Amino acid sequence: MWKPFPLSAIMNKVMTVSYLTKSGKTRDLASVPKIVIANKSLLQSDFSIGDKILVEYYPSKIIIKKQTK
Repeated sequence: MWKPFPLSAIMNKVMTVSYLTKSGKTRDLASVPKIVIANKSLLQSDFSIGDKILVEYYPSKIIIKKQTK
């Protein structure tokens, strides 16, 4: 059984920003940056499938917070 990280624990993982190409009916649109996070660390950080999250965007920083009821 998984256990959440202690509050003092921080997990770091180097990832690569990839891209998503959007296409319209009449022309291709510009590509946009894309980040995919899909790993067991989400479970260990107490995120579950179906959870609502808040994503905060800052220059050079993104914060993802689980929303509580």
